[in-house]
Amino acid sequence: MRGGRCALQPVKTTSISVEGFTARRRATREDTPMARSELRPVVKLRSTAGTGYTYVTRKNRRTDADRMVLRKYDPVVGRHVDFREER
Repeated sequence: MRGGRCALQPVKTTSISVEGFTARRRATREDTPMARSELRPVVKLRSTAGTGYTYVTRKNRRTDADRMVLRKYDPVVGRHVDFREER
């Protein structure tokens, strides 16, 4: 290692016991779910062309407080149309 210290991180483990035997294993990413931010909720954008085609995206509530309107491609119509946020 070059020019620095190695900071040891504690390892999270879980205990598994089967028929009297106890084993320990490392915690994986699936064991500790990450929290979704309420500041960036998932929103559905529906086509204004009336085709029912939707896109799913995330938006920042701090900068986009009102409903989003994006111009995106609608493959059913075959052209770009406005997509409005649906709640």
